[in-house]
Amino acid sequence: LEAMASGLPVITCPTVGASELIENKKDGIILRSYDDVSGLVDNLKFLSQNTDILKKIGKNARLKAEKYSWDRISKETFELLVDVCKNKIN
Repeated sequence: LEAMASGLPVITCPTVGASELIENKKDGIILRSYDDVSGLVDNLKFLSQNTDILKKIGKNARLKAEKYSWDRISKETFELLVDVCKNKIN
């Protein structure tokens, strides 16, 4: 998430938590497996040769990471708690 917040396209494998956040080839890249070395190399080459796609994936990653910012999560949590308290009073 930290890399995404910095606008970096994450390349990950499907066995880690980050793969649950990432939409493949939209805001990051998910390899086929944890030992997909050729996939890693191919994707690194592809991104280094296609900087427009690199920037687009990075921008999408940053936008997704904003959904998980401390400010946003704390505000939504506070609003939820206020609603719960109002419902208990009524």
